Amino acid sequence: FAGQNFTQPNNDRDKPAESGKHYVAFVVSDGDNATYWQNTATFATNYMNAAGRENDKFPVTWSISPSIADLMPLVMDNAYNTRANAYDYFCAPVSGQGYINAGNFAAQKDGEYFSDFCEKLDVYMKKSDLQVVTVIGGSQQGNLPAVLSGYASCSNVAGGIVYEGHKYFGGVQGGVMWVNGKPFVGPRDSLWETTPAYIAARINTYPRDITTIDGYTLVNVHPWSHSYADIRTIVGMLDDDVEV
Repeated sequence: FAGQNFTQPNNDRDKPAESGKHYVAFVVSDGDNATYWQNTATFATNYMNAAGRENDKFPVTWSISPSIADLMPLVMDNAYNTRANAYDYFCAPVSGQGYINAGNFAAQKDGEYFSDFCEKLDVYMKKSDLQVVTVIGGSQQGNLPAVLSGYASCSNVAGGIVYEGHKYFGGVQGGVMWVNGKPFVGPRDSLWETTPAYIAARINTYPRDITTIDGYTLVNVHPWSHSYADIRTIVGMLDDDVEV
């Protein structure tokens, strides 16, 4: 597998939105590094190896480091082609091919380091067939626009998820920032040391209007304090007009 490009197992980018529904996406992410995918994510019973996952029919997005396309190609092949079911999708974790505070990085040497980082990210996004990157850093440094411009400059990045503030959703809570025609979305909720019932109850109150930002919710799922089973519990508590 060394040197090859990978293809995600599923693709629903052309799926139309239906009127009268609220749409929600679950993203399991927290700076997920190569070792997490080598030793934990695909094997642990609280993640991709959860009992009964073969019977579930709701989508989940897992953030996977694009650099393992080169570092551990067998691991990426296992995640995409063995462990994934028909409802699994993948994005890049914070902050791409390796963990950085993008705000601090972009402030160094007039952004030279960050520009180099983004050039390499563009290569890895293509190799791993990822289109969405998660971003952390920029708000405290006051250079979030420059950070997002760097990510948006990557031709293989279609958009991103912005993790800022308390438990990743206090900074850009449910909002969307457009940079170079690409959306960067803030989680509306965070499953992080809370209860599935609390998250489900909040989602059930949100508008069913696909023409507004408020008609869509991205939920950050913190992998160290919650599990795949908690996502399943939330899904079971959602109203019929909430589409995962």
